[in-house]
Amino acid sequence: MIPDFDYTLLPDTYTLCLHDACPRAQECLRRAIAEGVPADRTCIRILSPAAARQMAAEGCTYFSPIRKVRYARGLKNVLKQLEQLPYDRAVAAKQAIKGNFATRTYYRVRNGQRPVFPDEQADIEHVFRAFGLEEDPVYDDFIYCYDLR
Repeated sequence: MIPDFDYTLLPDTYTLCLHDACPRAQECLRRAIAEGVPADRTCIRILSPAAARQMAAEGCTYFSPIRKVRYARGLKNVLKQLEQLPYDRAVAAKQAIKGNFATRTYYRVRNGQRPVFPDEQADIEHVFRAFGLEEDPVYDDFIYCYDLR
């Protein structure tokens, strides 16, 4: 069980595991979350017990370590950094960043309504380097939480 886990953030589509005998159960996020599901959460998604037993023996593809990940929030400061580029290059850089997301997702990310995942942060950093910006992207904020993808 994870004492500081906020179960309101648990997506209905996140698969949990109830396999106690798994050799990695003590270090698995899916197992740890499953141990503490509150009673008001009447339905959860779990791995089939037979599949969990088989995967435990062969190396589970659903294993997720118990660790918090640093997510960025908001792109307003990142977009301000692009203003130091010549106008046409700044527009192209913004389009390159925007191209990493679906349209609605981009606006949610830009406004801080949805976090920027670590792989997306790396993509944005790559855009910075491609356009000759040597500084790191400066996001509006950072949060640390468990990776539920």
